[in-house]
Amino acid sequence: MLVLDEKKILQYYIDKVDLESNPIVPSIHILLESVSTNSEMKDFLKQGGLPEGAVFLTDYQTAGRGRQGKSFYSPRGMGLYFSIFTRPKDKQGNAILITTHAAMAVVRAIEELYGISLSIKWVNDLFLQGKKICGILAEGKFCSGAFTAKIDSNFTKENSTSANPDQTFKLETGSAQQSPSLEYCIMGIGINLFTPIEGYPKELENIAGSLFGSYDEEKYKEFDRNILIATILYHYFSICNEAEVLKEYREKNLVLGKAVYFEENGVELQGKVIEISPKGELKVELDSGEEKLIFSGEIHFNL
Repeated sequence: MLVLDEKKILQYYIDKVDLESNPIVPSIHILLESVSTNSEMKDFLKQGGLPEGAVFLTDYQTAGRGRQGKSFYSPRGMGLYFSIFTRPKDKQGNAILITTHAAMAVVRAIEELYGISLSIKWVNDLFLQGKKICGILAEGKFCSGAFTAKIDSNFTKENSTSANPDQTFKLETGSAQQSPSLEYCIMGIGINLFTPIEGYPKELENIAGSLFGSYDEEKYKEFDRNILIATILYHYFSICNEAEVLKEYREKNLVLGKAVYFEENGVELQGKVIEISPKGELKVELDSGEEKLIFSGEIHFNL
């Protein structure tokens, strides 16, 4: 696999972008390895500022992180693992919509470059042939001036038992009514490109997949991740300026019309997904006939 190269990434990006309509030029930081690019970015922020569009990119994560405290398997040389720093313009902090932007950026880039069509499991997992090939984790910090003492259940506090505006928060799947506005967002994205020679760990072998399938030495040797990351960044920053991407997001989604089950306050509920709302929430009609909007948590269904 061709080595990650900051200059090549920037050149590919600049060749695509119209800087008048999209003035963000990413600042690329390549790490030989990382515990987690999201964690590295948060640690860096504690020491000073980051420019809009900063990107931390690595070949290997020793402790990649997913939603709801789960890990994200990130083997060396088999994927692309990175985090993007932005400051949402509208300051609304709608974590669902922010995450849909990232999902669609990856979907668009992969379809453009390789002609491969991915599907989305609400809100942020990307699937190919029934296997998860990409995970997304959005985290952020609330603006202190707009911070409210009550933390909505759609946000998960990290390492804190008080409503401290200096804490960072996982944007699990959505912002709710009267939720605090965001000072910044860190969007972590992990993509499985090739299946490791030894395969995935036993607990993942029926879940995880990869974009290009089993390891192929010839294809692997010539593969250029620089073009892929540049194209994802181009689409991500372009989508951030688009008023509406949910129509496209809905078309790619796996869950519409599906029977699902999920937990609410420790109780398992079942129903059928009837809509993805304009704010990105999932509307489910329960078996009882009651309709519910799902802002957060995990849904389960058969692919």
